[in-house]
Amino acid sequence: MQCPCSLAQKRYLFHTYTLKDGLINNTIFSINQDNKGYLWITTDGGISRFDGAYFDNTLVPQVNKTQAFCQLVDKSPSGKMAFATFMEGVIVKEENDKLKQYLRRKKQLGKNVVRALKWISDNQIITSESRNLNMIDGDSIYQIYDCGENRNMFQTIEYDAGEGDIWFGGLDGLGVIFGDKKVKTPFFLPEMKDVFVVKLLFWDKNTLLAGTRQGYYEINIKSYTVTQPFPELANQKINHLYRDRQNNIWVSCVTDGVYQIRDKKIVRHITQESGLPTSGAMCVFQDDENNYWFGTESGLCRLYSLTDFSYAYNGEQLTDISHFSQDPFKHLWLSDRSTLYFIEKDNVSDENIIQAPFPFTDLISSSFDKEKCYFFTEKGLFTMPSYEKTRWTGLKKEIDFAKNDIQDLKCYYNDEDGTLWLGCVSGLYTYRSNRLQKVKILSDKPLQLRPKTILKDRYNSYWIGDYTFGLHRFKSDDEDENGALVLQHVKSYESLKPDSAFATAWIQDMMLDHSGNLWISSLYTGVYKLQIDVLDVKKATLYSTKNGLSSNDIAQIAEGKDRTFWFATSNGADRLVTDKNGKEKILHYNEKNGFGRKVYQILPDDSVTYISYEEGFFAVENRLDKYRIDKPLRVVISNISIMGKPDSAALTSGNKVYKIPYYQNFIAFDFGAVRLRDNEGVDYQYKLEGIDKGWSEYSARRYAGYNSLPAGKYIFKVRARMVNNEKDEPVTEYHFQVTPPFYRTVWFISLLAILAGAVIYYIYFQRIKNLLKLQKLRVKIASDLHDDIGSTLSSISIMSDLLQSQLDNSSRSEQMIREIGSNAHTMLDSMDDIIWSVNPSNDKFQNLALRIREYAIPLFEMKSIRFSIVTPEEMNSLPIPMDVRRNVFLIAKEAINNLVKYSECSEARVEFSMQRSLLVLTVADNGKGFDISSVKPHRNGLQNMKDRAGHIHGNFSISSELGKGTTVTFSVKII
Repeated sequence: MQCPCSLAQKRYLFHTYTLKDGLINNTIFSINQDNKGYLWITTDGGISRFDGAYFDNTLVPQVNKTQAFCQLVDKSPSGKMAFATFMEGVIVKEENDKLKQYLRRKKQLGKNVVRALKWISDNQIITSESRNLNMIDGDSIYQIYDCGENRNMFQTIEYDAGEGDIWFGGLDGLGVIFGDKKVKTPFFLPEMKDVFVVKLLFWDKNTLLAGTRQGYYEINIKSYTVTQPFPELANQKINHLYRDRQNNIWVSCVTDGVYQIRDKKIVRHITQESGLPTSGAMCVFQDDENNYWFGTESGLCRLYSLTDFSYAYNGEQLTDISHFSQDPFKHLWLSDRSTLYFIEKDNVSDENIIQAPFPFTDLISSSFDKEKCYFFTEKGLFTMPSYEKTRWTGLKKEIDFAKNDIQDLKCYYNDEDGTLWLGCVSGLYTYRSNRLQKVKILSDKPLQLRPKTILKDRYNSYWIGDYTFGLHRFKSDDEDENGALVLQHVKSYESLKPDSAFATAWIQDMMLDHSGNLWISSLYTGVYKLQIDVLDVKKATLYSTKNGLSSNDIAQIAEGKDRTFWFATSNGADRLVTDKNGKEKILHYNEKNGFGRKVYQILPDDSVTYISYEEGFFAVENRLDKYRIDKPLRVVISNISIMGKPDSAALTSGNKVYKIPYYQNFIAFDFGAVRLRDNEGVDYQYKLEGIDKGWSEYSARRYAGYNSLPAGKYIFKVRARMVNNEKDEPVTEYHFQVTPPFYRTVWFISLLAILAGAVIYYIYFQRIKNLLKLQKLRVKIASDLHDDIGSTLSSISIMSDLLQSQLDNSSRSEQMIREIGSNAHTMLDSMDDIIWSVNPSNDKFQNLALRIREYAIPLFEMKSIRFSIVTPEEMNSLPIPMDVRRNVFLIAKEAINNLVKYSECSEARVEFSMQRSLLVLTVADNGKGFDISSVKPHRNGLQNMKDRAGHIHGNFSISSELGKGTTVTFSVKII
């Protein structure tokens, strides 16, 4: 029987953003996009900027602080944005994000209310208020024309760049101010007198479109002819006109949705019934990712595609379609168990199937081949021949499930030989030649099968996915004596462990792809692709949420003719695609991009794929290029804070290294990537070179802060990637420097170094000067002693010798003269020692050693004492200060003199050595020795040596025993 049909209503996949999503106001007047990809939305309560995930309502404070409405946003050729505001004039956002405000009058109530504006060059904007036209030229603003009274004459403006003419519209109709006339007097088209013109738009250089409160008009500006080409738009109240990237014209109506015009024809009408959230629209915009945006009085609406939609019938969504199928004639059969829907070329008919044709039972599923239609119900299998024009002719009940003990039918499978396989809780059955038989299973171990799905592979093996116990492989055997099919069990895969090759508990679905791979989904595990051969599973590949699936709960797997794979998940439909480089990617079709959440079934067709969600029944265009986004995912730093406060100068520093003082060394960055399509999730990674050792982990965090930064140069780097996408995206860099305090700057440190060097040099110079002066003094003293006192004593000695030779032999006189000579000789020797000590040319150890040798050797030889004087050669060049040299010599002289006089020794040893920084002198003999305790404490010779040692901070000691000789040891620090 035939059922009444009606036209199915296509519902487009709108996603609406409102106040609850962060939008500043739900009434949208205008939409535009800047060069960074941000959407700018002007509303009845201010201006919002949108990056696909977040709205920022703080960027134009002149408007947003007062929540003033903003009617229009327009973009210049270079990418500057200009806003027409209420009582705040025109605000221009430069490319460096700086804001410049243009006020034609001083701020006062009701003034500077800008209705429209139009960029005519990168530095010139025509603006309008209700009664006048103005020109912004560079930094100045001046008036072009004033009609003399507030009458909303200039609601909209357009500019003819070829002629320099300014077209405008408002309450007085359509007018033009000619660019070649010196006197700026408007000319009004009489055909549009008293027509309230709301929006003007050039179609081409000769055709001007006008959207009015009385309909849609086309004006030939050369012949001044006016037409209304579309009866559907003749009496519409129009809000907006827009030309998209494909040169389509969109007409937004007050109460009748949106019309799309292509090639002078209306090709699409989108209304509230087809998904628009309100009866009308304020504006339309297409972004550079080919999304369409609709401004309404109920929020901002995004439309990903004009070719993806859901079906509605009699004004209601087709929801809860638990099963659907397609017959050989491309008709769609949809069921919600109680009602059957039949779709043919967008015509829909429905039928209550509880009463007929399947009385008192629910329809579970349907299937078609070239000969038959199969309807599986809870009570049995119904079939009928496949006819294109009629339905239900020849419908009959083939199998009564209750009579044949078929309980809870789980699956069916049509074999290529015409055999119908049925799986239920009571086992596996075949239906062929109108005969139902239970399949006999041969196995080495007991098998309890509850088949959930059945498939036959290219190796003639049957795979059964069990609802509870796993995956089994069988080979077809001969029939038994009753003609029933026999399956020989080959292998079972019953793993429950997630780390095993693949998990098979609670098989949900199975599918064989074009290459013969077996795909299975197991409960809460994901999807496995199994590469199989005639014997076993060679390799298992898992696809799960770690690879980008929306959920691991997969109800169905399907392969399209384009070799892409579809997965029905509990969080939407996923599609596995492979690019030309062999890289796999998963696309999502879920509630975030206008579809639904829980998926019942997926059916890929030639050009579309049908998907049944809990929320509706959808048709999705299979073309992949419409989803391709070629532009990189570039991160934009939207705000920089110094010491917790936004710093606009830091944000607009451009390529210059921004400098912050050392006492403001807390910097924070807000950042985000602009992605208006496929924006389900963007993760970010950042680092600060000079502080962070490596990149941070990817996360949804859009903020990074650093405090107590030491002085130095830094580079903040940030990049983004789509969730579950490993593609490398460009890095955004920001260069800045924390300047050090003045006392840590290079110039200050250099100055200190110079001053320190000068001081050190001065001290060194003075020391050298003093040393030279001292040396000269010592030389002079030695010279004077030698020349004056020495010569005098010498003369005394000579005279005493002569006197002695001339005197008589008086014993007393001779003795006196001898004493004079002796004293003179002693004085001469002492004076010689002093001169030697003072003379700076003797300030080396070699001279000291030679002096001691000259003194000791004659004494030792006179007494026939065998001796040794040890002076290491490496000590020869050792410098010895004058005072130390003099006292060492006198101590050595005294010790040698005492040895010769009192020791009665046969051997003597004088030895110098260095022990670390000490000069050590040892004078030893093998003489008679003495008892040290019996020596008087103030004996002159010993006391003199101790005093001399103490004078130069040296150590002096004597060790001696009777009959064992004496050893004198002296040490002094000279290094």
